[in-house]
Amino acid sequence: MLKWVAFAEAFPVALDACFENLKRLNDELSGKAVLLGNGLNPSEADVIVYSVVHSSLVCIVTFIRLTMLSE
Repeated sequence: MLKWVAFAEAFPVALDACFENLKRLNDELSGKAVLLGNGLNPSEADVIVYSVVHSSLVCIVTFIRLTMLSE
């Protein structure tokens, strides 16, 4: 649990570093549905990481859309 709380607390705002951490998260989740446990029910760690990652992804998508519109 503490590993994922630390991951969420240290999640970067910078785009390049954000992508690097998203890749780490994707690698971790590649063979399972949740961060902790063996089932499909999200743990507290899943909720914490989701709340951080979600807002970052919204910013990334918005940035990409604005960049594409300005071209």
